[in-house]
Amino acid sequence: SEAETGIAFLQYEMGEDRLLCTLLVENGYKLSYCPSAEAFTYVPDTFEIFFKQRRRWNPSTLMNNIRFLKNAGEIMKSSHIVSFPFIVYVAASVVVSFLAPASTALVVMGGLQYAVVGIIPDENGTATSVGTLVSSLAGAEVTFGIVLPILYFFFCLVLKVDAQIALAKWLGYLYGLVMTLVTVGLTANFAANFYTADTYYILFLIGIFFSAALLDAPWNPRSILAFLCGILYLLAIPTANMFLFIFSLANIHLTSWGTRERKASNNEGNIADRFFEPAFLDSIRSLCKSKKAEVRRADQAPPHSAVAPPAPLPLSQSQSQSRLPVRLTPSNSDDLGRAASAAEAMERGEAHQMGGAGMG
Repeated sequence: SEAETGIAFLQYEMGEDRLLCTLLVENGYKLSYCPSAEAFTYVPDTFEIFFKQRRRWNPSTLMNNIRFLKNAGEIMKSSHIVSFPFIVYVAASVVVSFLAPASTALVVMGGLQYAVVGIIPDENGTATSVGTLVSSLAGAEVTFGIVLPILYFFFCLVLKVDAQIALAKWLGYLYGLVMTLVTVGLTANFAANFYTADTYYILFLIGIFFSAALLDAPWNPRSILAFLCGILYLLAIPTANMFLFIFSLANIHLTSWGTRERKASNNEGNIADRFFEPAFLDSIRSLCKSKKAEVRRADQAPPHSAVAPPAPLPLSQSQSQSRLPVRLTPSNSDDLGRAASAAEAMERGEAHQMGGAGMG
């Protein structure tokens, strides 16, 4: 069926694979993870393509999870695969999707309060001033936690998509440095006061990824090495949880795929543009293979001069005296027909001569 509403469009067109999985689970099918499976598809290889792809994935995933929760009661009755803990997990993922930007902003503000402003509570609970990196930025936590995300949202409403992504990229660099300060500040806060909300958040985040790596290690040992990339993930938390969420929300009306578009050339039929299309490359590859096979067959065939001509048909003594043997080599069907007619006429003429000689 065709999409008639915006939510249906996000499910049918922007995340059809997620919708298919949801429909399979709703109808009692069991989905299993296959670690050895391989797929040939388009994957993001640049920051820009990654943002465009996630702009399509985030809303479609959220809509499919909400659809799943709306039908959770019927699904649990009709399917023995779906359990109540799994329903709780899906509900938690939906809640986290909405709370991730705010929680990230709070972590940034709390870390900057310790690292930049330099106010770290001591063991007695009193504030002690330590050497600060940027002491002049008294309101840095408010700037990076509230002001810049709100400004980016308004810029997404007026700027073009490419400009929005470029701005998010530069903000990502800036927030990478900020997260370095946040990490230093939170580490110092851990040493001074372990029982804080920021400590629980960081430890919970690290525990999730470490547990996932251990569970996947028996099937994919390389996942342990990928866990080391968590340092880069830590620096990119504001970009992924705040700016990507804002970008997806501000551009929810876009219908492009995100990973398969290319800029149109001024000359639509230019061979240079077509050369990089996979279908064109496949046709060129097939043509080269067919030509190569023809050349190989021609090289294996013996030369024309080495082929001995066929022996002429045996003739009777009278026929050999009346005319020389003629070997016909027609080149096509018309020549073959004319040659056959000429041979029949010659045979009739010879028979007539032989009949006349007998009568004489």
